Amino acid sequence: MAKKRKLVVMLGILGLLVGIGSFMPKVHAEGAEFTITPQFGAGQTDGSVGYFSIKADDDQTYPLTVNVQNLSTKTEHTFTAKLVAASTTNSGSIDYTPNNQLMTKSKAPLLPDLAATKSDRKQTFTLEPGASKDITFNVKVPKEGFKGTILGSVYVKRASSETTQKSGVGINNQFAMTMPVILAQNFDQKVKPKLSLTMAKMKSGTGAPQVVGRIENSSPTMFGQIKMHAWITKQGQTKKLYQKSATKLAMAPRSTFEYAIDTNNKLLPAGKYTYYVKMKSGEKTFNLKHNFTVDQATRQNVNKSLINPDKSINWWIWGPVAVLVILGIALLAYFIGKKRSAGDHEA
Repeated sequence: MAKKRKLVVMLGILGLLVGIGSFMPKVHAEGAEFTITPQFGAGQTDGSVGYFSIKADDDQTYPLTVNVQNLSTKTEHTFTAKLVAASTTNSGSIDYTPNNQLMTKSKAPLLPDLAATKSDRKQTFTLEPGASKDITFNVKVPKEGFKGTILGSVYVKRASSETTQKSGVGINNQFAMTMPVILAQNFDQKVKPKLSLTMAKMKSGTGAPQVVGRIENSSPTMFGQIKMHAWITKQGQTKKLYQKSATKLAMAPRSTFEYAIDTNNKLLPAGKYTYYVKMKSGEKTFNLKHNFTVDQATRQNVNKSLINPDKSINWWIWGPVAVLVILGIALLAYFIGKKRSAGDHEA
């Protein structure tokens, strides 16, 4: 029974890792002119998978080694390899590449934190044509251990001097590949996701108005096959003004993502609103909400970045100015007329 449960857990993990690339031991991207191959060591639970799956013990060090091979027969290439913490994209998928997505604040370690120093998180090296090299990152588990899952990757990027001309613009070609890493002290341990909706606001997305809600998974567990439905109402009301649904989403441990709801290219009127989210994964259901306010300043700032801005949005600024100008002209005309009338009487 225990073996069967462990198999189910590992199959679930494999399902979450699907989509990041090939699961063959050797990873190669078209045009990249290099491959990366995992060299499994201590703690590896299964040598047949194409990623690091390590059962970790307290205060122990584990090597994450990848063999990088330059496939070019003519050109030497320079590479950068680094440890990356897995995050969640705004489209709701687990990302193993460097990015600017926010992670939750916690004292628990992310994958790069397990390296001895910051300088040990990144390596730069050059390979002659046809040459290969083993690149190793040693990660050490804290003395007190850790709860749940640590998820990330060994990310390898080839720096290229080749430039492609497109529409008169030079684009520097760069190629990168990832080798996923998952560490756990107990793969059978069930850690429930802890979700919260920490922010909601109207903003401009790709030149169109949207309302985004930031969803946070503060638990050290990844989970997937998420069905999600989000909607906006006026605060205290139930009528759904705008809504959006998605399926097969996934979240990395201790990560956040911003889920955007389009507003049909319309700015929300000034007022108070509520952003609702319902997320369901397996037998788990999460109902979240967050109140937010749209004021005239927000409308003005969002409107500035729209492809098709609402030109009537400026009435609240220029309207009072126009009234003051008209009053000023009227007063000036009144005093000029009064002065002329007084002059006529004197004559």
